[in-house]
Amino acid sequence: RAQKKNKKKSIKKNILVCELDSWQLQGFGDSKLSPHISVFTTFLSDHMNYYNNNRRRYFQDKANIFKYQKKGDILIVRPGVRKLISKSVKSKIIVANAKDVANYKFIVPGEYQKENLACAVQVAKLFKIPDSQISKAVKNFKGLEGRLQYLKTIKGVKIYNDNNATTPEATIAGIEALVSRVPDTLLMEKFHKQGVWNKNIVLICGGTDKKLMVQSLVKVINKYCKSVVMIPGTGTDKLLKERITTKKEKVKNLKTALKKSLSLASAGDIVLFSPAFASFGMFKNEYDRGDRFLKLLKNLK
Repeated sequence: RAQKKNKKKSIKKNILVCELDSWQLQGFGDSKLSPHISVFTTFLSDHMNYYNNNRRRYFQDKANIFKYQKKGDILIVRPGVRKLISKSVKSKIIVANAKDVANYKFIVPGEYQKENLACAVQVAKLFKIPDSQISKAVKNFKGLEGRLQYLKTIKGVKIYNDNNATTPEATIAGIEALVSRVPDTLLMEKFHKQGVWNKNIVLICGGTDKKLMVQSLVKVINKYCKSVVMIPGTGTDKLLKERITTKKEKVKNLKTALKKSLSLASAGDIVLFSPAFASFGMFKNEYDRGDRFLKLLKNLK
């Protein structure tokens, strides 16, 4: 008995960190289960081909990440989704703001990335991780593969891999994040006041439609992009039906898209691979698509 008791005392509790999609959270709902600490960063339309354009049903699956939390559990949210959380939620709600992490040396572009960082920092603090260690981790963090990931510069052209952007809203966020990094010169201040932007982004996008709206993406492309190169797919066909005023071209595959985009870019420009659509048809999945892009870039001469 004494041996069993000592064994029980020696067991350490582990911390499991998961990124959960709506499919996995369906299972959480079936089990009436939510994590002790949950982070809800954003809610945008996605997978409407599966949810039959029912955003409410999609949200219900996503909301399982906090729906079954109890008193003593914690829910961390970005400011934009606080209004979506029901008053009946029993957990403690913490709103993470970008200004909370203003003192950290964080090089990943995009205001939304700073809000995501603020959520992560809140989690770290809950586990009593010293701020010195948090600061060091943030300083050394270079971003994630496929999520507005800087790859290399070729002849003065910066190349970013945003393969995991599989919705128009995700691509919009990527474009706007890179535009915000344009040097704030007096000339640019003049442009800003006039509503004219330095169009230095060559966008590679396209793929399979998920029954999502594309009009907002078109507006952002027209406003910020120097040109757009599109790979085949039903989403691409849908996009081409809209009034794209920036230079556009549809190509046969990803290899051609990369070469074409580099030929359209000049020193100081950015080539952004941010599909805005699903990978079905041309690729096994989005990871296959990302791997192929990385391989093409590596083999580029």
